[in-house]
Amino acid sequence: MAHEIIARLAPVIVRKVDLRHPDQLIRVEVLGRKTAVSILRPGDVFATRRGQPTPSPAASPRSARFA
Repeated sequence: MAHEIIARLAPVIVRKVDLRHPDQLIRVEVLGRKTAVSILRPGDVFATRRGQPTPSPAASPRSARFA
């Protein structure tokens, strides 16, 4: 499934990307029929602890949720 998501998203990114040093990340989470898409900066990435997301102190609310 990951390869399908990447194949659908990659063509709509119209700028040059640096996969080793990205300035932004696209996080896609699929849980059954629900999907969450977030645009994050590298410092905004959070760690999961006991199944619960924990935002980093630098995190900001730039997340969008889609059903």
